[in-house]
Parts: sequence; structure tokens; C-alpha cells
Amino acid sequence: MIALASWSLSLSILLYAALAAWRVRLSRDAGPLSGALAGMALFAAMSLSGHEVLAAAAVPVRDAGWTLYLWTATRTRGRIASQRWLRGLSAVMAMLVVARLAVVLETISPVTVDAGFTDAMALAYVSAGLLFAVAALVLVHNLYFASSHGSSGFQMILFALGVLWAYDLNVAAATLLNYGFADPLALSRGVVAFLLAPLFGLAARRKEQWRITLSRRAAFQSLSLIALGGYFVVIVLVGRAENWLGAAAVYAALLLGTVGLSTLTVTFLFSAHARGWLKVFISKHLFEHRYDYRSEWLRFSATINGVGGGALGPEERAVKAVADVVEVSRGVLYLAGPDERLDLAAHWNWPRHTLPETMRIASSQFQALEAGGRILILDDIGSQDGADGPGDAAAPPLGDENAWIAVPLVRFRYLVGVVVLGQPALVRKLDWEDFDLLKVLGQQIASYLADVQNQAELEEARRFDEFNRRFAFIIHDIKNVVSQLSLVATNAERHGANPRFQADMASTLKNAVTKMNALLSRLSSGPAVPEAELADVHAGTLLSGLADRRRAQRLVEVEADTGLVVRADAEALRLALDHLIQNALEASAPDRPVRLEAHADGDHALVSVADQGSGMSAEFLRKHLFKPFSSTKRDGFGIGAGEARTLVQAMGGELDVESTEGVGSRFTIRLARALLNEDHPDASGNEDAAGSAVETIEGTRA
Repeated sequence: MIALASWSLSLSILLYAALAAWRVRLSRDAGPLSGALAGMALFAAMSLSGHEVLAAAAVPVRDAGWTLYLWTATRTRGRIASQRWLRGLSAVMAMLVVARLAVVLETISPVTVDAGFTDAMALAYVSAGLLFAVAALVLVHNLYFASSHGSSGFQMILFALGVLWAYDLNVAAATLLNYGFADPLALSRGVVAFLLAPLFGLAARRKEQWRITLSRRAAFQSLSLIALGGYFVVIVLVGRAENWLGAAAVYAALLLGTVGLSTLTVTFLFSAHARGWLKVFISKHLFEHRYDYRSEWLRFSATINGVGGGALGPEERAVKAVADVVEVSRGVLYLAGPDERLDLAAHWNWPRHTLPETMRIASSQFQALEAGGRILILDDIGSQDGADGPGDAAAPPLGDENAWIAVPLVRFRYLVGVVVLGQPALVRKLDWEDFDLLKVLGQQIASYLADVQNQAELEEARRFDEFNRRFAFIIHDIKNVVSQLSLVATNAERHGANPRFQADMASTLKNAVTKMNALLSRLSSGPAVPEAELADVHAGTLLSGLADRRRAQRLVEVEADTGLVVRADAEALRLALDHLIQNALEASAPDRPVRLEAHADGDHALVSVADQGSGMSAEFLRKHLFKPFSSTKRDGFGIGAGEARTLVQAMGGELDVESTEGVGSRFTIRLARALLNEDHPDASGNEDAAGSAVETIEGTRA
């Protein structure tokens, strides 16, 4: 082991000296890195010297070079918000290096000291080394994962330093715990340095371009790791102090230390005031900005969009999103109403009985809030100004002494509302950064609430549009009923004494009443097109019934395959065919019949309505046929065909159209076919499925 360590140290001297010289020649600004590599060579030489003091000083000398390199790197890479924290950690590392060197110098002092003091110095040396390793690993870890260029030489150096200092951490821990393998581990530092030389060599020839993007969360986690390492060192020091202080003193120190650390831990765990103070202290002294704007924006977006569940409405989420920024646990939202008043819209964790329903403020104050969007300090409105400077805006008269600040919500220089926040656990003086962030969030909240209101108005407009659409269809159906009744009334003067006409008239009136009742039911709040209830419908029977009802109007021919059954909603199919038949009758001359057909087509059935009327152009079919209020008839509504297609599609069918101007039109409904079993009743309850292959029913004109 000793021979291997000696050879490794000898080769390390040559390798690192050569790397330092090569780096100087390779780059003009290579001073810090070249010095660190030279420090590695000096470390190897001092460790190989065999002198106890030089060997003890070798590790601090080596660490001093790399600490200077990292401190210089963090200082010269541009102005970054987290550099203060990184440089502070580098400064702690430098102090620990100086402490270890001071301990080494103390051991060569000519003043005679006892054995207990020597043991204490040795313990301090190892403890400082352990703390240095912890701090160094935290710094290297953050720098490595915060660097934006994964292939840079800087990251390779950080990786090698991580290996180097992780090894030192294990050596220090083993020494403090009096493990037997601590000395062999310390002796093998030269082997580790020799093995890392090629990695340092590869890094030395690469560019060190990098950029820090260290988050505040990583910084706080790093401080937690350092605190944990410090706690470990304190416990070890107390345990080892028995050698020079005595068992009683050690017991007292251990008791006091445990109670003190436990009290401190519980304080920060349960006290929001203590946590707030610690957060403010760290942010003030380690960072250039108070807020991590990326984290704040992500949290704001998650809260405002309801990520993570919860039963909060949009207004309550808006209050919470603002309150979380300044660590406030309650708030209230007032929205601007008419006559320059503020109406209560939502409250989050605020007692409802303490809040006024409406707050009225002067016109000048309302306009001042709109113009500046200035954050208001409610408990000291005159002593602290917002980011936009002092103004004449007064606080809303909330009437609650626990109210802290008011955040105006301004959108396009119009006041949407005001968010009032309660007192935080730690009341502090707000600065320009707080005001700017709250002002921006207020603008975002204003846009969000405006979008919520616009969405509600669109939903209301959609409901009115749905009602208007239903009413338009109903007017169209009423027109058809009126047309039938008008024709019956006209023919009653000539054929009123005819028993057959009387029967047809009674059937027509009954049909009209049924349609009117159905129209009234469609004005309810249910869907305009109810969900189809599919059943087996006998096509021939359905067409025959429709033709019978039209006998008083026109000649209607029916041709249907015997036993043809379709899967459809009987009432919806009857209504769709009724629309198509009415359109065909109105488009045809009085002496031209309308033909209804139903034929099988494989697994489907084709139900058609054909006329010999005026027909439609190809352009009208493509652009206007199924659109409301587009019709070829002078007094038509243009709704029947569109509603028929909607009804057919709701049953899973298709509606096709063929039309030629001057020749006529054919509307074909394609539906799924159902096999008719023996003695199967049709959907209308009739049993007349038997008959010829083709049925023809000719209606007579009354």
C-alpha cells in the first residue's frame, strides 16, 4: 500500500505540473485553473516529503487552489441572481481551509502543550475537513446541475472534484469515528489524485463556457445539507470532548446541545413567524432578488387553474393565488360594480360575518385606483408608497383591523376589482420588488376574472341561441300545421257532408293536436334534439300512416318492401319524414304526386321521399340546403331539411340528397336494418306486415 501510494504521488507530481504548464500555454486567461492544477502537484510533493507537518498541510493547500478556482469562476460569469449564494459558499470553504492551515501551524508552535490540547487540535483539523467536504460537495453539485452546457470542460472538472471531495468526506468520517481503515484511506489520497489526472487533462483542453441557472429551491436544499453536516460534526465533537473535559462536562454539554437543537428544530417546524424570518434573512443576504420569479409564476398558474384539486371556485382561487405570494392565509375579493362601488364576490379563510356586502368609495379614489393600480397598505396608508410613488388613493373601508394590503385588479385601465389580504404571520415592510410583483399579478388576475365573466356571458348567450333555435324550428312546424288546417278549412265548404272527408278531417285535426303538444314539450329545458330511443320500426306501416294523413292535401304514393324493419326512433323518424314530405308537397305542382319508398340495401334500409317539383341547384345543395333561413321558397323558413338531418343523425343514420332543377328532388334516409321475426308487431302496434311485395296507397284530394 505504501509503495503504491508513493508511486502514485510521484507520477501525480509530474502529471499535474505538466498539465499546469500546458494550460498556461493553451489559454491566456487560464490563471485560476493552472494554479489549481499546480496546487495538485504541490499536494503530491508535500504528501511524498515524509514530513508530518507538510503532509498535514498538503490537503488544505490542494483545497485552497480549487476553492480559489471555483470562487473566481462564479465571480466572472456575468451577473446572475444566485451568485451571491455561490460566492458565500465559496467563502465558507475558504475559511475552513484557513482554519485547517491554522491548526497545522499551531502544532509547530514552540510553546509546550499537553496531550489533551494536541488531541483537540487534531479533532478540530478533521472536523474542519469534514465540514469543508460537505460544503464543497454541495457547491459542486449545484454548479454541475445548474450549468447549461453538458459537454463543457467545466462540468468535467466539477465531476472530478466531486469524486475527490467525496473521498475526503469518507476519510474524515472514518477518522472521527475511530475506524481502523481511516489511515489506509488517508494514505491512498495520492492514488485518487493520480487516477483523476486524465480527467483533469481532458477538461483542461476544452472551453469552460457555462451559465448558472441555480434555483432558490436548490439553494435552500443545499443549506439544509450543510446544516445536517454541521449537526453531525457537533455531535462528534461533543462525543470526543470527553478526552479533555471529563464525563460530567460532556454530559452537560450534550444535554444542553440536544435541548437547544431540538428547540430550534421545533421552532422552525411549527412557527410560521420563524420560517418567515429565516426565508427573508436568506433571501436578503444570499440573493439579489427577493423572489424566484419562475417558481412564483408556476405556483400562480397552478393555483389559478385549479391544479391539485380542491373545492375552490374561480374567485377564491384568484384570492389564494395572490395571498400565496406574500404568505398570507386569508383574503377577500371585491368586484367593481355600477356607480363606482365594490361588491363582495368571494372570501377565502375570512369570517363571512365581518365583511360588508358593498363598499362605496369616492369617485376620485376609484379613478386613482384605475389609473395607477397602486398597492395600498391598509394599516398605514400614508406612510408607505407603492412602486408607482405616492398617490391620493384611499383604502377601501373594509372595517377590519386584520386587513393588511389591498391589490387593485386593473385591466385596460379599468378597475375590475380589489383583493384585500389579511395580516401575515410575519409583518414586514414591503419594498419595490413586492409592489411590482403584486401589481403584475393583479393585472393577471383582472384578465382571468374578465375571462371568467366573458365565459359566463357566452354560456348565457349560447342558451338564448339554443332557445331561439328551438323556437325557429317550432315556428316552422306550426307553419306546416297551419297549412294543413287551412286546406282542411277550405275544402270543408265543398266536402263537409262527405263521410270520408269527415273522417280525414278528424284524422288531420287529431294529428295537428298531437304535433302542437309535441311542439310545446320541446320548449322545455331539455335538449333540442332528445336522445334517440332506438327500436324496431316497420317502414311500410310508418309510410302508409304518413300518406293517410296527407290524403286531404295531395296524392301520395307509397312503395315499400314487405316486412322491412329498421332500427330507429319511431317518433323522430316520423317527424323527419313529415318535414321532407311537407317540403316535397310545397315544391311540387298540385297535379304531381309525392312518392315514398322503402327498400332493403344489404344490412341497411333506404327510406326515400321523391317529388317532381322545381328542384335545387348544385350550389344551393352545397352551400345553403341545411342552413337555417335558407330556402328556395318565397315564404319558406329553410329549417325543415336541417332539422330532418339532425334527427336522422341522432339515430345513427345518414341523409342524402339528389336534386335537378326543373326535374325534382329525392331525399334518402339510410338506416340500419333489423330482421323481422314471425308475429313481430311493428312500432305502431299494427299487425299488417303481410301483403304483396310492394304496397301502393294513393291518397285522394278532398
